[in-house]
Amino acid sequence: MLSSLLFKSFLSYPKGIVRLPLHHFLSTFSDSSITSEKHTFTVSYLINNCGFSPQTALKASRCVQFETPQKPDSVIAFFSNNGFTNSQINSIIRRAPNVLTCDPRKRISPKFEFLLSKGASSSDIVEFVNRSPRILYSSLQHSIIPNFDLVRRFFNSDKITLYRILGCRHFFGDKRVEQNLKLLADEGVKDSNISFLLSRKLSILLSSDMRGPLNEVKQLGFDSSKVNFVIALLAKMVIPKPRWDAKVNAFKSWGWSEEMVLCVFKKRPLCMLHSEDKINKVMRFWVNELGWSSLALAKGSEILALSLEKRIIPRAFVLKYLIAKGLRKKSASLVTPFALSEELFLEKYVKRFEEETRKILLKIYQEKMGVEEKRERDVASGSFQKQTSGANDAELTSTVSIKPCINHHVAIPDPDYSAYVFEELWSKLNLFEHTVHALELEEMQRSEREKEHATYCETFLSFLNEFREERNLICKLGKCGKGKREAN
Repeated sequence: MLSSLLFKSFLSYPKGIVRLPLHHFLSTFSDSSITSEKHTFTVSYLINNCGFSPQTALKASRCVQFETPQKPDSVIAFFSNNGFTNSQINSIIRRAPNVLTCDPRKRISPKFEFLLSKGASSSDIVEFVNRSPRILYSSLQHSIIPNFDLVRRFFNSDKITLYRILGCRHFFGDKRVEQNLKLLADEGVKDSNISFLLSRKLSILLSSDMRGPLNEVKQLGFDSSKVNFVIALLAKMVIPKPRWDAKVNAFKSWGWSEEMVLCVFKKRPLCMLHSEDKINKVMRFWVNELGWSSLALAKGSEILALSLEKRIIPRAFVLKYLIAKGLRKKSASLVTPFALSEELFLEKYVKRFEEETRKILLKIYQEKMGVEEKRERDVASGSFQKQTSGANDAELTSTVSIKPCINHHVAIPDPDYSAYVFEELWSKLNLFEHTVHALELEEMQRSEREKEHATYCETFLSFLNEFREERNLICKLGKCGKGKREAN
């Protein structure tokens, strides 16, 4: 009897303990065994087929597991067949290992087809996916297409939209794109100004804290309906505080007060988007070589956006000669001559004088401009005229503000590459013209529209100067263009 009770007690479960059937333990053991086999196979595959180190493979196997090579092999083959190198494929898998378990025909191919339909080349897709594999696991219908359509509204062109997006990592799959666009619209920022902002820095839409800088710009008194609002917002969002302080100190070192810097920023927010090096170079020439007051630049900070070598220096020496000879009043504006087109500047400050004086002024201008640079500029100008010779009157009218900028500010290192470089520039500048056209359609007084247009032009000129100063980029573009022509 006692032994029977003891045996029964031994088989009884304490209260709260769930009695599990024997097949549960067998099932658990079986699942554990399968998981272990998957894990081992995954690690081995990543090491042998993807060049992973044992440590990296072990870490990746926590995110993705497979027990046969069928799916990962098909993914690797898909990438290889679409122009990806082995090193690019391995790099993508390291950052997005889950892609190895997908069906590339259903998950990846439709995304590539979408980009191709918008004007991307195969090499564009390879480069973009290699830089940002996020697109591989972003939903085509719920993320990629909606984000593309949101931005296209402001660029008015598939090609320009695609060009901007391909230059912005992590754009696809980010919910903040829609949120930040809504925030700008709710604050009263016009579509034309949003277009202008996105053309300069599309990645600004990925910011997790646009509200803070936006409120700061509003507190400074900027009108959200004006283009200066988005330029100020851009400056506040892309310039870290240490760099901001360094730029303020650069201005202060040349005699500006902190209040003056803030005052200039409120009128011309573009001034803070120039590098410290550019600020110091212009100030050094203006103050040390010309002997002019730095305070004059506070009234005309747009001069900082101009090319020092090709615009500021040659024109400044012409003005200095005129002042020294009493042909121009010392009290006359030092800013106005730099804002004129080259043709108008030469007409007003060189050609209007007697022949002897005119020759001296022209010599000064050409010497400071540089004979070789002038020759290159003429080559660029000739290329431009050739490219636009077949354009109709409407096209030429819409590009009137662009022609002198390209002719004057872009020096092509090799005339053989000029046509290709022109094509690259033209695609980038079309957006500027579209923005200005949108501005012209808005209802506002003529003087107000002209002021806004001048700000657009000033900012555009700054961007174009940045492009011109990247000589290595221009050379690279030229070589690419030459290669394409030879291939054809």
